[in-house]
Amino acid sequence: MRRGHRRLRRTVRLAEPGDTGARTAQKDRGRADHAHRPPPRGIHEIHEVRKEPMNNDTGGDHPMPGTRMRRLFDENLSMIETMTRIEIRRLGRMPRGTHLGQDDGNPVTDLLPDRYLDRYDREFLYRMLGAAIRLRARLADPKTDHAAHSVIEEILISRAVRLVADDDNEEGSGLEAWLEDWLGDLDVDRLYDPAADEATLASNPATGSGDMRFDHWFEDQYWTDETDGGE
Repeated sequence: MRRGHRRLRRTVRLAEPGDTGARTAQKDRGRADHAHRPPPRGIHEIHEVRKEPMNNDTGGDHPMPGTRMRRLFDENLSMIETMTRIEIRRLGRMPRGTHLGQDDGNPVTDLLPDRYLDRYDREFLYRMLGAAIRLRARLADPKTDHAAHSVIEEILISRAVRLVADDDNEEGSGLEAWLEDWLGDLDVDRLYDPAADEATLASNPATGSGDMRFDHWFEDQYWTDETDGGE
């Protein structure tokens, strides 16, 4: 996560079959108890062989849902992209500045935290659409980095995974364990918690927490090369 005013960049390389060394990259969260966490598991680490166990490092002990889970995740991410396109067109027919809070019954609202409801205008949705398109392109390529680099990507991934969990045939607790392993933590859930004060969402150099406030959603902050201000 981003720390203070310093942008941390780290690179995650997905493991090739049999390459255990490729999964030793660490997510520096500024906390000693997380110093040895494995890197997030991307969509291409959903093994098609159902005998592969869920990542036990996060407590998951259920079999990976295999190709079914992969298909449902892909479909959900595609559905989110389609819904976003539709809402962009709907808001485009309304007065400039209209936001989702004024557009009752749209499905995109259910995906986003209520705390910023009046900020979700057409410009925001257009940026969210771009993030979804780029994320889907990355996840479709097994040779690219599948980590979530921004708050908006964590939101998109978590919503797509949890829509899978809504299926009665899927094991929700196992999916939650896999989601936490992929993202490195579930801090993004604090955005949906009315009890979480806005000030606690800001970056905290003491804990290494990133800035999850609305104005920082589209900034790269996770799993990129570390520098002190430059590439």
